[in-house]
Amino acid sequence: MPLHVATPISDSANLPHECRVDQCRSLRDSLGGNSLTWEPGPTVKCFVQSANQKEIEEFAKRGARITHKVFMDDSVTITEDRRLVFSGRELKVMAVMSGTVTLFPRYHKIMVEEKLGDIDT
Repeated sequence: MPLHVATPISDSANLPHECRVDQCRSLRDSLGGNSLTWEPGPTVKCFVQSANQKEIEEFAKRGARITHKVFMDDSVTITEDRRLVFSGRELKVMAVMSGTVTLFPRYHKIMVEEKLGDIDT
């Protein structure tokens, strides 16, 4: 039986999910201090999956908790000061790995932690 090799997704329009990419901003309050707020960003196509046990354990060794991995086009600016909002859930960006995914060579692989509770705006 021949080995099946998956075809790389070459067009981000084929990704099955959408998420919003928000950025954390520091605002000066009336007392001269700073408060953090989330600035809503663009909605982009993505592919969200649960992290596997090996990934969870690997990040736990570094002191990070992850719950999911998200793939999206590498033209989207993603850094660790961002969060993804997916189906009403907040996913905190923990790590961004670009150009490391064999089946998705033009995509970020983003490791995230799902935050429970209401989404802060």
